[in-house]
Amino acid sequence: MSNIGRNLLLWAVIAILLVVLYEVFGSPRQGDGSPRIAYSELIDNLDRGELKRVYIDGRTVTGELKSGDRFTTSVGNDPWLARDLAKAGVQVSFAPADDDTPSLLSILISSFPIVLMLGIWLFVMRQMRTRSTAGAPAPEPSQRLAAIEDQLGALGSRIDEIERTIAGLGSGS
Repeated sequence: MSNIGRNLLLWAVIAILLVVLYEVFGSPRQGDGSPRIAYSELIDNLDRGELKRVYIDGRTVTGELKSGDRFTTSVGNDPWLARDLAKAGVQVSFAPADDDTPSLLSILISSFPIVLMLGIWLFVMRQMRTRSTAGAPAPEPSQRLAAIEDQLGALGSRIDEIERTIAGLGSGS
């Protein structure tokens, strides 16, 4: 396979990987399919006694009416909502509180872009290095030594020539 074909295949795999990662982690998740109602409608249902059970997860309330219909709503900062629901005889349950400590999975997910960029950078640097040295193989140590000796010999003959020139100038005065 040629270099161009390999590069195109690599970029195609990277593009597909990015799309998959976006779909898994980036797209908003849908709830359980229950219709969203307004907060005021939740309060009206509470006042009429139509609520059977609710599940409170932060500021999202999911519940079931006595008729069997399900609903979802968002609540503001209402500190008395749970108390009012319990007084009305509604079965109330809460989501467990987050302890705000990052789990190993969340640390791995958040560090993935950095690791990916580092990997791509290392790959590119390695490719550049192999391309720059691909045409010229490294000389053997004996060849290097012979080249150094040749340079020293040329330098020595140049020094001799300069000394003769200086001696000639000194004797000509």
